Amino acid sequence: ALYEKSLIFYEYCFDGNASERKSAEKLRLQCLLNSAACFLHLNRYRKCIEQCDEALEIDCNNKKALFRRARAHRFMDKFDLAEKDLMKIIETRREKVSMEVENEIELISSRRQD
Repeated sequence: ALYEKSLIFYEYCFDGNASERKSAEKLRLQCLLNSAACFLHLNRYRKCIEQCDEALEIDCNNKKALFRRARAHRFMDKFDLAEKDLMKIIETRREKVSMEVENEIELISSRRQD
């Protein structure tokens, strides 16, 4: 709830120069990512996806937003959407794919076989 409040304050109260806006966007992105993580842990997957979507509007290749959205999609049995986000992470991070991403791909594969 605190992250959502901070985003509301950001939307309605902020008016600054370009440099301040850039700093504020970084803070907004952090709030969105933290909020998405909270919603994911609370099993509120649709809300998590909404927060990730907003974060991806700021940074379309943000690994945390893509990964959290992929997990939320997996928990909702939307395996194609989850896999799409994970593949985007792999495409943008070719040099090193984290163990978390590999594990998530394996979970999706095993769930599809069930």
